[in-house]
Amino acid sequence: MNMEMMRTLPVDILWLGFIACLSYGIGNALFSLGPVFSVCLGLAVLSALSYALARYGLVYSMIYYILFLILMALTWKRIFSFFKTCVSPQDITRLEKALFAVFAAAALLILAGNYAPPTEGRGLIADLRVPKMIAESHGWAGFAGPVQMLYAMALCVRGVLFAKLLHGFLWILTALLLYHGLGYWRSRFGMKQGVYTAVLTGIVAGFFILSLRPAAENLPLLAGRVSREDFLRSRLRFYDLIEFANENLSRSARVVLAGTLDPDSYYWNAETEAPGPGLLEEIDLGALIRRLRAQRITHVLVFKDLSGAELGWNIPRLEATHFTKDYEDPKVILYRVDYLDNSNKV
Repeated sequence: MNMEMMRTLPVDILWLGFIACLSYGIGNALFSLGPVFSVCLGLAVLSALSYALARYGLVYSMIYYILFLILMALTWKRIFSFFKTCVSPQDITRLEKALFAVFAAAALLILAGNYAPPTEGRGLIADLRVPKMIAESHGWAGFAGPVQMLYAMALCVRGVLFAKLLHGFLWILTALLLYHGLGYWRSRFGMKQGVYTAVLTGIVAGFFILSLRPAAENLPLLAGRVSREDFLRSRLRFYDLIEFANENLSRSARVVLAGTLDPDSYYWNAETEAPGPGLLEEIDLGALIRRLRAQRITHVLVFKDLSGAELGWNIPRLEATHFTKDYEDPKVILYRVDYLDNSNKV
């Protein structure tokens, strides 16, 4: 077993349950739309509050704890009433009980499949880049999506594994919304029992199938059969580059990305940023260097798959004057930008 992850998993599960209950209480206090819609509405409120905290530079764990206590004090009666309703006997068929059991198993697999460091694709690495910046800087003046603000809250309160767990919970919530949408359609427009059962079975079966792959991919890490380093090395395209950059670049370094790919920026200690408008097409060497100096760029990461039409720079000339090659692999070249006035030294 991965003892570190097994120690944090129960606590993160409890935190997830707390956030879900708190979201229900908030949403139900605003509109009585049923438990699933109340949770969604409550999460939207938490996202908006996170955005407000970010705008005023108040993204701190202690601020969130105080906010949670205030919201819980205002909504605990609604949450307690909901729990009493849940433990009451429910009149459901045997098939619905079986489908519920399958759904519960799929939900557990979804949570297990998401309880891992962020990676590419389903691993959420691109979506966590901005939330990480918000959590580390304790504020944000730019734009971030509602879900990203929830991730920022999760990163600030518990860390990246809890953010991934919250991501899995959103998938579960999506499936529950489909279920309630089906029930609404049936009550509003009518639906034969056989059709309803078939569609409901399809939703549950599809959700279960989707839960298998991430769980299978992350189970070796959770079980301790692979280390975190080996797990990331096998799933990050730029693992060797990240390892080099974190060992050799300072945290104050600024790396401009000469390309469209994200080099797994979440794991970089240095700041990575997209090129400004027209920067990649800049032909004049002097103008290019002036722009890089004005932005205090210390390094440039060039993706080798860029075509000449996309990158107007004269790389051989830059290598002879201002660019020093620090790292190269089949995908990228990392250059250090040398200015005559040493203004790249940060």
